[in-house]
Amino acid sequence: MVERELENRLSLLDKGFSKLRVLKSTLDKLKPDVKTFTVDGAKTETWSAKGWEDRNKLVQQFEKLEVAINNSLNGEGFDKLKDLVEQKQENWKAQQQAEE
Repeated sequence: MVERELENRLSLLDKGFSKLRVLKSTLDKLKPDVKTFTVDGAKTETWSAKGWEDRNKLVQQFEKLEVAINNSLNGEGFDKLKDLVEQKQENWKAQQQAEE
């Protein structure tokens, strides 16, 4: 019974680290989605409102998952990590497409 719980927790941690890696990779690839040019011809990049909102959602997911993993490793319980690992992420398909 203890071995089964240990395997379950290790599996949760593995899935959590895997999702954390995907989120980090996706965040690293994000770039501002609005490109403009000044009169001098200098290119500037900024975020649209939707792009910024989508980016912030990913940042929040990353931070929540990171806190849940740290809490699990510090012995504060695996409930939050389990919820986040099993939760369907809103932008999961977008994240996978960004990797390709």
